[in-house]
Amino acid sequence: MNAENRETGLRITVVRKLVSAIDEVDEIAKRAGKRVRKGHGGMSPKIRWYQLMAYLAQTLDGVLKNSDIQGLEDKMDAMEKMVAELQRSSQRTQKA
Repeated sequence: MNAENRETGLRITVVRKLVSAIDEVDEIAKRAGKRVRKGHGGMSPKIRWYQLMAYLAQTLDGVLKNSDIQGLEDKMDAMEKMVAELQRSSQRTQKA
């Protein structure tokens, strides 16, 4: 398995785990109490769970954007190689 496939596999695993965690936190948040407990920082448990869910969603968004950027960079590299090959081919044709 090459590094690119390993990276893609890891990214897929991370995305699945983040989505699973978001789903789980959502279920917990729905059941969590709305009342603030004394000594817990003045925030209800429900709000704390939703904060965690937002953080996980931001992390997932970052992973997906990173994946998109990497894909575009790969395509740009391939296009640059193709242009270089076409230029070499064109130069050979003109010399002949």
